[in-house]
Amino acid sequence: GAPPGWAVFGRHVDDGAGVASSQRVIDHLQHVLSAGWNIKLSRWKKVLGFDITIKDESNRSTVVVSGLAAMQRMFAAHAEGEMVIKPRHPYPSNINEVTYAPLPAEDSPEYATTLALHEQHRSGLGFSVWVMRAHVQLVYPTSRLCAYASAPSAFNHKVWKQSIMYELAHPQPYTVGGVFDRQSLSISSDPHMPFASRAYELGFHVMEDANLGTIKPSQDTDLAPIASGSSDAAARAAARSVTGVVGMLGGAPLFTVAVRQHLVVPEVHTSELHAAGTAVQLSISHAGILQEVGILQLRPTPIFSDSQSTIFVANSQQAVKRSVWTARRAAALRDSVDSKAVQFFKVASADNCADMLTRPVTCAEMRRLMSYIAPHTVGDGVDAWRSVPQ
Repeated sequence: GAPPGWAVFGRHVDDGAGVASSQRVIDHLQHVLSAGWNIKLSRWKKVLGFDITIKDESNRSTVVVSGLAAMQRMFAAHAEGEMVIKPRHPYPSNINEVTYAPLPAEDSPEYATTLALHEQHRSGLGFSVWVMRAHVQLVYPTSRLCAYASAPSAFNHKVWKQSIMYELAHPQPYTVGGVFDRQSLSISSDPHMPFASRAYELGFHVMEDANLGTIKPSQDTDLAPIASGSSDAAARAAARSVTGVVGMLGGAPLFTVAVRQHLVVPEVHTSELHAAGTAVQLSISHAGILQEVGILQLRPTPIFSDSQSTIFVANSQQAVKRSVWTARRAAALRDSVDSKAVQFFKVASADNCADMLTRPVTCAEMRRLMSYIAPHTVGDGVDAWRSVPQ
């Protein structure tokens, strides 16, 4: 039968989330979880490894989801006896230099050392895949490193340790509320553009971006052999474009996605079109869940993109003539716009928060974009996020 309310549940690590509408399903999930976890439903203290704190005030509430305690234990195990610093950035400026370091022959004197490094790095990286759900600043470096996780170099492991040291020194755990008074989370009829005014859009909206693969000068810069199966695995990994999508709700990221696109693409437009399709898929599924749990979606979900050509394709059948071989993906975008599921808006690249999920950004760029993704970090008040220099 139907429960007295909806139950929202998450599956461990990278398996996603869901909503249950059957009391029998809810009872089964609670029974299965209780067999392996001691769960008490009383203003959550800890949920599957994350520390959760809730602060209620007269006009607002704050929920903080943090993996800092687990992060400290993990880093201590990986950096025992090493010098610990407080980096100014989650990753070095030359993060594009991460690459493969295949195992040497078993009779090589370096075999045992390299094997130990690979195992240690994959252990830490697996932890980052989990903890980045509550720590947005780790999403890009973790995604970048995952491309080379099968045989990481020593430099890759240094990048991972820097990302953890940065988060421990400058923690940004997932925080909802604390800045804005309680109010409706339904999207505005006329959505506020990011960074365009002092008004902050609390309703569900999405930003997407894409970035072409970056091949080192020392590698083959001709995409043809790479696309057809180059023997250089590092070149193939670097040539794949990256999709970045962030969905915002209530002044916090509902989801952050930084994924490598499956195929090598020949130019920017195709990469951007691919990213837009991912954004549409995430927008429709999350808008449906929000509607079901009572956060009304009374207008098409706004998707902010810095690619004008993608917006043309999404809004006009004639525009796709410039890229006929991507017609199927373009048709799906147009269908989502025509059915009023989503609506695309042009946003400046500097104001697109998804940009930091697709490429290395400077300290100033990250600080500015994080002021929108996590407005609680820059002060108190409805327009606190505007206090960061524009």
